[in-house]
Order: sequence, then C-alpha cells, then structure tokens
Amino acid sequence: MQVAGLMGTGGGGDVGGPPPPSFTVNPIKFDGSNDYIRYGNQTHYGDKFTMACWFKRQSTTAFDTFFSTNAGVNGTEIEFNGSTLRIQAYTWPGGATLGQWVSSTSFNDTDWHHVRVAMDSTNQLLEVYTDGTLESMSGSWSTTGNMDLYQFTWGVGTLESNDYDGCLAEMWMDLAYYDNATYPITGWISGGEPVDLGADGSNPTGAQPHTYLKDTATTCGTNYGSAADYNEIGTLTDCSTSPQN
Repeated sequence: MQVAGLMGTGGGGDVGGPPPPSFTVNPIKFDGSNDYIRYGNQTHYGDKFTMACWFKRQSTTAFDTFFSTNAGVNGTEIEFNGSTLRIQAYTWPGGATLGQWVSSTSFNDTDWHHVRVAMDSTNQLLEVYTDGTLESMSGSWSTTGNMDLYQFTWGVGTLESNDYDGCLAEMWMDLAYYDNATYPITGWISGGEPVDLGADGSNPTGAQPHTYLKDTATTCGTNYGSAADYNEIGTLTDCSTSPQN
C-alpha cells in the first residue's frame, strides 16, 4: 500500500529522508598535550572579534582551552573549566582582567556542541550562543580597557597551557562584533546541524572572514579566510566522529 505524503523518490511506499548535505565537515583531533594551530602574524588587529566552531571534548572534567588570542597574558581565552564554559578577557599591556564569565549551561557529556562568541572590549559587549541558543553568562566587565588582538590560536591557552583535548571543526573567526540581531546564529547552525559556511567562510555574513579552517588533519592549517595560513604545532589527526549527520 502506498501512503500519501510519505512517498520517496523510489515510489511504491518508499519513505524519503532528507537529502544528503552538499558539503562535508572535517573535524580534527587535538591530543591535549602539544597540538594546536596558530596564526602568528604580529599585526595588531584591534579589540573586537567573533569566533565560532563545533567542539567535542574528550572528558568533562578537564581544563580545556579551545580558542585564545595573543601569546602572553593579554587578549582572550575561551575555555572549559570542568563542564562549564568560561571566557576571560585581558587588557594590553599589563594583563589586567577586563572581565570573566561562566556559562549557566553545564556540558556534562562528550557529544558535539556548537559555540559562537562575539566580544567588543571598547563597548564592553559580549554575546554567546551555544547549540544555537543564547547563553546566559554569569559575570561582567570588571574594568575598562581594550584587548589588543595580534595572534590567534586554536587548541591551547595564551601561555601555551591548558591544551585542548578533543575535536574541533569549522573553525571560524573574524575581526568584528557580529550580534544575532544583525547576523543570526542560523548562519552557523540550524536544527542542531552544521550549516554550509561557503568555500571561503563568507556565507554567514556576506564577507570573507579573517579565519576559516575546514580541512582534514593533513592540511588543517590551510586558511580559507582572508588572512595567511596557520601553523600546525604537534601532530593533529582526523577525528573519528562528526557533528554532521
């Protein structure tokens, strides 16, 4: 019997599923010891940025930093302290703490999740989305000052500590504050699934970002954004799972 409304392309009662995605996500694995990817250009890039990526942690108890700016105590760290997402911002020079925030959501699993963080230290703005939902972050800007962004690293903290142990995918970053009112989160994640960011990462905003890393481990430092390539430190490998169904 054929069931109306459930017929796939095969006919005869076949149930048609969603079409396969037109792009492929290539997650890479960081070992939690000495693996990271760094953009080492020393040009000073101002005091605002938006970053986004998919992440899958190896455990929920580790102290993991998956994105940081600058090589010393200045800039920003986006990390996990156990099961909670923590964001810290610092001034340059001097390393005074501009602000520190902790997520209200606990990530008590090792599943795939998505995060987008937008920061602007001049106007003291912070907007965080996790898994496509606006995150409630406890904390505040504690003092005035400006971050001075001049180096970007995926997989390790600003002092090359608290290495990330787990997988990252679709690593995207630009030197602007993109809030949800102007650039909806659905440009990065929709229905819990990855969205095609475009060959050069320009789909979410209409402009090519500074950074878009999407390759497998073999060429994971290749930057499809507007800046130069990243340097791979250590030996990254391909992740055995993906956020893409």
